[in-house]
Amino acid sequence: MVISGDGQVLFGYGNGPTLRWSKTGALEKLPNFDEQADIPRGASADGAVLASFFGLWIRGTGLVDCRCGPDCFSCQGIPTYLNHISSDALRVLGKTNEVPRVWNREEDSFRELPGSELARLSGDGRYAVGTQSNGSAIRWDWAANKVEVLWPGGAATLANNDASVVYGFGGVAGAELIRWSAASIEKLPGNWSNLAGCSASGDVLVGDLERVPSLLVRGRAAISIKAALEGANVTLPPGKVAWLGGVSHDGKVVAGLFEDTAGASSIFRAVLP
Repeated sequence: MVISGDGQVLFGYGNGPTLRWSKTGALEKLPNFDEQADIPRGASADGAVLASFFGLWIRGTGLVDCRCGPDCFSCQGIPTYLNHISSDALRVLGKTNEVPRVWNREEDSFRELPGSELARLSGDGRYAVGTQSNGSAIRWDWAANKVEVLWPGGAATLANNDASVVYGFGGVAGAELIRWSAASIEKLPGNWSNLAGCSASGDVLVGDLERVPSLLVRGRAAISIKAALEGANVTLPPGKVAWLGGVSHDGKVVAGLFEDTAGASSIFRAVLP
């Protein structure tokens, strides 16, 4: 599940088609590639473009199949699968023949980084973050083709808008949460996993803490999303927040999956206090 940067649009999927929900519009069923259920991976800031596993959906245009080659990603027929997209939807991160690459839609050009695994783009699309084959967490300025090692023995998984803040894992057994900035490298307390997103500033992080979907605001103690919502007088039915799909650029809106006590699940969007 994916939330747009402005927090106004959600994308999700289940046993059927990909769904698009807008705060100002109706629920839409999006077309699928070859009638296959697709997996949303990232959206533009306004929710007008979705990057999913198989390709792009562009509002007013439709599907752009990134597996086909000549029309997308310059992959010449080699299967291409997408991981993420920049806020302006002009840069797309994906993988072709197991090699990560960034596609510049503005110039219809691409650059590859063999020997790496890239997880996400920065919001502005200038950087991709991930890990090298030697196990170092990296930030890749793909336009300049410059790789910077952020910390050894780990992996970078999230970047803020300009990649001045990067989150990932390292330390003992690669299990410690790391926050990197030009000023410092911090090891944050707690057993974190499944990092779902961070704000444009990098000051708000959402993910699982001790397997509980949680919120971490810089300078404050981490708190579960459920506790944060209840603290804002949001009435929740009996049940639990099962997982999170992301956070808006301003760090005020989160989205995820809620499961009631009967086992029924539903996607939710909530404004944080």
